[in-house]
Amino acid sequence: MTKLLQQAIAQIQQLPAQEQDLIANRLLEELEELADIRAYDAAKQSDDEAIPFEQAIREIENA
Repeated sequence: MTKLLQQAIAQIQQLPAQEQDLIANRLLEELEELADIRAYDAAKQSDDEAIPFEQAIREIENA
């Protein structure tokens, strides 16, 4: 863990539980967004053939 992250967590620990939860939710949302961006970037760099959106949904629903 970086020193900056340790400092941020130390400050967050001083807040009331409700405020800690608000910050935790925002952080988790940001991490989810980052994961989505990384997955998109990986898909764009892939040599896999693109399929139509509707076909992808059918394949997911039938899995």
